[in-house]
Amino acid sequence: MLETKAQIKTPQDTNNVKIQIALLPMQAARLEITGTLGVSVASVLVLPRQIKIALHLDKTYIEGPANEKTLYPVFKQNISPRLLWKIIHDQNPADANWNCRLNELSKPVSCTHKDGTEAIWTYESPIKRRIEVKSRNFEMTWIFKDQLQMPQYQNETFVLSKPDGYREINIK
Repeated sequence: MLETKAQIKTPQDTNNVKIQIALLPMQAARLEITGTLGVSVASVLVLPRQIKIALHLDKTYIEGPANEKTLYPVFKQNISPRLLWKIIHDQNPADANWNCRLNELSKPVSCTHKDGTEAIWTYESPIKRRIEVKSRNFEMTWIFKDQLQMPQYQNETFVLSKPDGYREINIK
C-alpha cells in the first residue's frame, strides 16, 4: 500500500487529496482518493487497457478504455493513464511522446511531453518522492510518503463494480 497526497490545481480550483494505492505490480492499481476531513471522493481501478471509476460525491460510475478522456472526471483534465501508471510503478515514462532525463540510478528527473506537459521528480529516499506535473491548465504535485506492507490482498481489492444507486457512464 502506497500512502500519497496530492495537490491538484486547475484554473477553476485547487484540491488537496490523500491517495492510497493498492498495487498489483504491472497488473492493476487501485486508488482510493479522499478529500478534506476524510471524505471519500473516488475509487479508481487502473488496468492496462481499462479504467473504472466510482465518483462518490455525485454517485457516478464510469468505465472506459485506458486513455486521457477516461480520467477527466477525476482530475478535471485529460491525464495520461500511462504517465500515472509509470509514476505509481516508479518507472521511466519515456516513449515517443515523452523525452526524459534520468539520474545516475536511471530514475526520471524531468520529462517533457510533445504537447508541452512537464513532469519533475525529486527523490528523498527510495520510497519518498515528489512528482510535479504541469501543463497549460493543470498542475499536480504528488508526494509519495510511505509504503506499508499489507496482508494478502483480498480478491475484491482489484475489482470495482457499479455501486447500487450510481448512474453509469461508458466512455468509448
